Amino acid sequence: FIGSLSSRSSIASSAFAPHVARFLIVRHGETDYNSDGRVQGTLESQLTSRGQMQATELGRWLARNEPSIGRVVVSPKKRTRETLAGITAEHQALSGVEREAAVLVPVDVRPGLREIELTAWEGRMRGDITAADTASADMPDADGARWNRWKADPMSFVFREDGHAPFRCLWERAGGEWQSLLDEATAAAAATDSEGKGAQTEIPPTLVVAHGAFNRALLLQSLGLPQVSWRDDKDHFVFDNCECVEIQWRPSLDGAGVGGSSCAVQWRRRYPQESKWRTSDEEVQRAAETYLAAAAMPTPCVDVIGSPSSSS
Repeated sequence: FIGSLSSRSSIASSAFAPHVARFLIVRHGETDYNSDGRVQGTLESQLTSRGQMQATELGRWLARNEPSIGRVVVSPKKRTRETLAGITAEHQALSGVEREAAVLVPVDVRPGLREIELTAWEGRMRGDITAADTASADMPDADGARWNRWKADPMSFVFREDGHAPFRCLWERAGGEWQSLLDEATAAAAATDSEGKGAQTEIPPTLVVAHGAFNRALLLQSLGLPQVSWRDDKDHFVFDNCECVEIQWRPSLDGAGVGGSSCAVQWRRRYPQESKWRTSDEEVQRAAETYLAAAAMPTPCVDVIGSPSSSS
């Protein structure tokens, strides 16, 4: 949780920095696992025909509304790379149709952008997992009691099989990737200044193509919200297939954000439906007035005996 609800400085009301860093966060298109109701995680899956069309339509929208992309970062999974390929085929700047080969948009494949790792459940049908509390001869994949514990308290959940703490690993990775995006944005702003292009020169946005659970954690990290938001405010921050969200951040000359914070200034949904801007301060205040005020933290619920351990 970056800062605190009582002491966080007002980022949005601070004096503007010369540049605005923009990040377009996209979830992959529908996959065969999505369509089947199967847990994906680290496993490979492929886009359905519907998922391919979603990527194509998103690419056309980006070509119209975001014709200049400065950088692309993508998860190494097949489903995200297929989504990026569909976007690229429709976007002239990304495909190189309007650029010389020497200045093609750089694409960085980043393992840290991979999806949440639900190790013991990956490849299994959600319906089979939740069909009964425990496995039996008739329902060998049933694991409903443990699934309910995971949903009730993902922050403390640990798989007994391998000691893996899926949410804690995801949260740490998302925080690290957010900081990497900020470092790259700061470098881009500094390069623009050194080239004498002026403070009002727009820095082309970074396109991030990743996964539903990861993107939600990344967005929460960018807004300085607590871990419990991932569980208690899912609907507000959920990513549908090929949905695009924009996050804005203002780098300052010393490499931090305006006010010395790594918190975003504001965010909004862009595609397929556009929403109004919401500032990080508004989101923190909303959290304080709703689920943080209404609910006490649950009793830690881990799937092992003794102290929980984590593994990434």
